[in-house]
Amino acid sequence: MAGPSGEQLELVFMQTQNGAAVSRMSARWPDSIAPEILSDAFERRYGVSKGTFNTAAIRVDGELGRLVQPYVQLDAGARTLVIDAEAELRVLEQESIERAVRDAKRAEIMGW
Repeated sequence: MAGPSGEQLELVFMQTQNGAAVSRMSARWPDSIAPEILSDAFERRYGVSKGTFNTAAIRVDGELGRLVQPYVQLDAGARTLVIDAEAELRVLEQESIERAVRDAKRAEIMGW
C-alpha cells in the first residue's frame, strides 16, 4: 500500500490455527520525516540506538500461549522499519497445515 506522501506499508500473512497472522510488516516513511526523529523514537521505545541502523527483539504473546519474538529493524537513513516473525510463525503455519490435513483425513474415514 502506498500513501499520498510517499509512505509505504507492506504486510505478509501466514495461515495459523486460528486464522491468518501478520508474519512480516515493513513500513517506509516519506522523506519529510527526519531520520533523527525515527532513531530517537526507536531509542525511547527499545533503549537501544546505534545511529541510523537499529535492531531489537520484542516479545509478544502468540497463539496458543506461545511466545513469539519478532525481530525489529529500523534503518532511519532509509526511513524504513521491518518487524519480522516469519521464522517463528512458520512453525505455527506448518502445524496448522498438518492439523487441517489430519482433520480432513479423519472426516473422510468417518464419512463426515
